[in-house]
Amino acid sequence: MLRWIGAGCSILAAVLLAPLVPLFLLPASYLDHRSVHPRPSTWTPPSYRLPVEDIAAYDRDGVLILRNVLPKELAEKLDIAGHDLVNSATMHCELSKFTGPPIFHGYQRYCGRAQLVHDFLRDVLYLSPLAHIAAQLLKDDGEVLRNIADVFMSGGQLPKRWHSDFLAFSKFSSARDIPCDDGLIIWMPLEESFAEKNGMLYVNGSHRRFKNHFTQRAWGAQSAYGVKAFFEYVSAAPKEPLVSPRMQLGDAAIFSQCTLHTTSGIHKGGIRRAYQLRFAKNVVFEEGSAGSGGSVSFPGVPQHPEARIESPQIWPQTLELEDRIRARGHVTYPATTWMAQLASKPLFVAATTMISLKVALLGDTGEA
Repeated sequence: MLRWIGAGCSILAAVLLAPLVPLFLLPASYLDHRSVHPRPSTWTPPSYRLPVEDIAAYDRDGVLILRNVLPKELAEKLDIAGHDLVNSATMHCELSKFTGPPIFHGYQRYCGRAQLVHDFLRDVLYLSPLAHIAAQLLKDDGEVLRNIADVFMSGGQLPKRWHSDFLAFSKFSSARDIPCDDGLIIWMPLEESFAEKNGMLYVNGSHRRFKNHFTQRAWGAQSAYGVKAFFEYVSAAPKEPLVSPRMQLGDAAIFSQCTLHTTSGIHKGGIRRAYQLRFAKNVVFEEGSAGSGGSVSFPGVPQHPEARIESPQIWPQTLELEDRIRARGHVTYPATTWMAQLASKPLFVAATTMISLKVALLGDTGEA
């Protein structure tokens, strides 16, 4: 009986992966613009001392806007990388869309862990002062910070969908007391961004209300980790006071993992490109720490057999083993590895593939 069940699952996985076959034939990574990994190992990113007023504003609002925080050379590299990702598809980027939340099918181009396959995005992570900025806002007190994820997204008519990134961070934490101060997102536009051009909307102070809502209720903090309770709260939570900053290449919006935010859903021509980094402290990778308490479990991108290079340590310094792996070049995986990764979650692959086809045919209107 078990043999027949195993065979049935294998056939199901093959059927589900069939629509993705063309993606396995794409180039593995981006080769037109190259640079070398920072030396020496271990590497400490540049410093950027935040004024106490900025730290206080972030603590109060859950969002902080920094202007011209990227050095000019890195801003130019970010722009070049953005054009590369928009104009050319790779196996890594296209398949990464099928390893995380299905909402990303609403973007014309999405790439998870993009710094693994484009050197200029790796440079933004390692050579910018963003890790030091994150350390100050997270009040790291000597803890190390990892870049648990980086994401490139672009598109024209992008869906409006309120959310926080708390559940995405929760799978990297063993804590179950809603540690909002353990993680943040750094969002960077690649051209001018404002509300009427798919700009970002943030609810000031929503990070504090999110934690208070669950910790002060009878069911306790644990309920925040359940998908149903989480999205019920997001739907009912007040969406004010609202802030929608006008930003440009070189700027960065930094917000808490618990801050409610969304794309505006307003489109007046052109595309919006953006790149984000996610920093966290107290990171754990133990199997089972992810997705407990009702969270959805996603396949995720493949993991390197030697080190956690897909979520590298960045602050206060990098790790020699991770540097050694990254210095070899792009971190890519063969089609067979991607197939096995996707086949490990056959029901999820079925759902996300159907959503992808639906969006391709009907679009994604998002929320009202």
